[in-house]
Amino acid sequence: MKLTVTLALVPLVAVSAFRPGADRTPRDDKVSYDGYQVYRVSTANAPSDLSRLSSFPSIDQNGFIEVAIPPNEIDNFKSLDLKTQLLDEDLGKLIRAESVAQKPASLTKRNELPSPSWFDSYHAYDDHVQYWKDLHAAFPNNSEWLDIGSSYEGRNIFGLRLWGGEDTKTKPVVLWHGTVHAREWITTLTVEYLTYQLINGYKSGDQNVTAFFNAYDFYIVPFHNPDG
Repeated sequence: MKLTVTLALVPLVAVSAFRPGADRTPRDDKVSYDGYQVYRVSTANAPSDLSRLSSFPSIDQNGFIEVAIPPNEIDNFKSLDLKTQLLDEDLGKLIRAESVAQKPASLTKRNELPSPSWFDSYHAYDDHVQYWKDLHAAFPNNSEWLDIGSSYEGRNIFGLRLWGGEDTKTKPVVLWHGTVHAREWITTLTVEYLTYQLINGYKSGDQNVTAFFNAYDFYIVPFHNPDG
């Protein structure tokens, strides 16, 4: 799902998902976007009221923005007669479909990499920990499990060291780490994907990956902040 910018284009239309006067949503509760429609709106030659978007430095004034419109504002939004393209009729349905994750299957063989289908969705923390154990098991002769310390809430901060050729422990170091701040979930999968590609490339004899592994030691800490 593409990142959707939710804006308040007042007085044109109330697009914001915030609800004035409402109690703060508890941490574990989920906000429903059922019925929200996602539109791409051209910002080129747009009405003068859209000029206020210049306060958002990431918005291209001669391109487009993507907005999520709540069900009770769809008719008002359409009455603005903007140049739009409907991208999705139900944002809530799209979010639910994306959040459905299959339980990752356990490895059946040592030296076997996990399935690439892992990257099709987000996963629970415990499943991520198991995924890194599976990566370690898939590369047993060229990897070392590292227990670095404990987080504020007592979770283990772990890492994986990878190398190629002879393990001299004297090579220059490449350090990757992810999930440094709360809610940066995509960084976890990004580090996992890069690590997967490294191991898979080395095992399949990719010359570029082999050259990197022979020249550097890779230290990878996927959960720098496991409490987040």
